[in-house]
Amino acid sequence: MHLNRFLLLGLLVIGNYLFGQDTLFFNNQTTVVAKIVEINPTQIKYKRLDNIDGPQYVVPKSDLNYVVYSTGLKESFAGLQYTNGTPQTLDNNGNNEYGKTGTSASGMIDARRYYNPVGGPIGTGVTAALCTPFCGLIPAIIISNNEPDPENLDMPKPESKTSEYKQAYSNQAYRIKRTKTWQAYGIGSAINIAFFVIVAVLSQ
Repeated sequence: MHLNRFLLLGLLVIGNYLFGQDTLFFNNQTTVVAKIVEINPTQIKYKRLDNIDGPQYVVPKSDLNYVVYSTGLKESFAGLQYTNGTPQTLDNNGNNEYGKTGTSASGMIDARRYYNPVGGPIGTGVTAALCTPFCGLIPAIIISNNEPDPENLDMPKPESKTSEYKQAYSNQAYRIKRTKTWQAYGIGSAINIAFFVIVAVLSQ
């Protein structure tokens, strides 16, 4: 019974890591766990995760210190500046976190905001956890070597984007997919190994 609970807990860890949530950190030191619905140049619209069917909230970016998106991207609004109408967080040298400015950087940042692969990585993690790390290695290699399908990119308003933006977005999404797949594989493998170690200890 305890071992079944351990496996269930492990699978929940994988699912929580991959599905995640957005977290808003306000200037007044409050924190809200949410699902961001829309981002525009001056505002963020969101729903509280503890009341996902409830009202939609709108907050000015000026009220926020930073946001951690479900994809893992942390975006600070303290040094927010605009390039061609697109908000970018710049460092002291005028570069964003990628060392680039303009359309290409916007595509990379948006990919980290919006693209969150789930099916492939979670399948890899579950396979490694429930079968063996070797079994999980097979889907990990296959999934991490296939670029995301265009219909699964979650690109915002693709019809209005330039080819440079789309290419940067797609390349960054591919990197995210590879990273999450191997991270899920690692978590699943660790759960599998820990499970059999516990079994071995308890059987002595």
